[in-house]
Amino acid sequence: GISLTYSFNNVAGNMLIVIAYTDSNTPAITYAGVSMTKIGSTVAMVSNQQLSVFYLMNPATGTNTVSCTGFNTANQYARFFTQSYTGVGGLDQPSSTGGSGTTLSSSVTTTKANEWVIGGVGSSIGGSNTITGTSNLTTFNKGDVIVYSADSNGTVTLGSITVSASLSGSSNWALIYGTFYPITPANQGAKIVNVAPMRASYY
Repeated sequence: GISLTYSFNNVAGNMLIVIAYTDSNTPAITYAGVSMTKIGSTVAMVSNQQLSVFYLMNPATGTNTVSCTGFNTANQYARFFTQSYTGVGGLDQPSSTGGSGTTLSSSVTTTKANEWVIGGVGSSIGGSNTITGTSNLTTFNKGDVIVYSADSNGTVTLGSITVSASLSGSSNWALIYGTFYPITPANQGAKIVNVAPMRASYY
């Protein structure tokens, strides 16, 4: 297996997300020495590459080390992107879906008010391929030509929801996210305080 580390500055977030694009071996990830929890992973990408999304509640603030271990690269490469959010109470519903074509979609049933959708999207083709949210995904941060972080940038409906997006070109895809509830019901949901994708690559 291979290991790599990089630094991330968590300015004030109380929840950390890491989106990992690796081979079919799911990595183990720590932040400031604390293990992160996997929301899901999907092998639905090119050459058995997979997308995985991890989160950590109440991470240490300031600049700390993200450590990624247990994956291989073979003739592929690895990408890791990190974001922090504030106002998050915890994870409600996880979702991990893969497929092919131009439409990415999955459904979950939220159980708490004012939840946000937060996760990542992967596509097997890059270049000019672009992504557009169609339901409960509105904000995409392009970490790489084939990997995006994604969130609803606002609260979603309580109950059954569909989370979907559209690719400009047909490809294999992965859609992994969690619905996260706010600290208190009166809170208007988690709010991004620091969006800083970090790129760490092996070729």
